[in-house]
Parts: sequence; C-alpha cells; structure tokens
Amino acid sequence: MDVLYKNAGLKPDIFLESHSNMLSYRLAAQGLGIAVVPEITLELMEGSMKAEAYHLSESPITWEVQALYREGCYIGQVEQALLDIIRTTLAAHKKKL
Repeated sequence: MDVLYKNAGLKPDIFLESHSNMLSYRLAAQGLGIAVVPEITLELMEGSMKAEAYHLSESPITWEVQALYREGCYIGQVEQALLDIIRTTLAAHKKKL
C-alpha cells in the first residue's frame, strides 16, 4: 500500500490497521473505510457480505515459489504427501526455458 500511495503522490490518513483480511473486508463492507485484501478473501466472503471490489492490477502479481527439504532425514507421511502435492503442482506451472 505504501508503494501505491507513494506512486500516486498521496499520503494515506490511516486510523486503523489490521492483520486480518476478513476483518478488513467486513469493516469496508459496512462502510467503515477501505481495505486491500487478496482475491481469495473476496471468494471466501462471497455470499455473506456485499462490498464493492476493484482490482489494483489487470495482470496479477506473481512471485517465485520454492519448496526446500533436507534429503536423508525422516519425513512423516503428512510431510511426504505435502511434498508430493508441491511437486505435482509446481511441475504443472513450471516455466519452459
């Protein structure tokens, strides 16, 4: 948000900050300010409280994702299942070089 305001040449008048996307959404939906929340929050709140939503960017912001683990160490069934899911998911989105 700081970058967005700086690029617009504005200084926000912040009264309250929250680390809860759901709380921020609820407050904004009640007309108690504006909130910047991830799209997943909009999807989760769909059908509960109506709020006007605007996208900050036409193209979504992306970032590199990596999963690291140490070979030769014990990995439980749950951890192994998570690694398998990560391998499958990341392989489907892997960039072609």
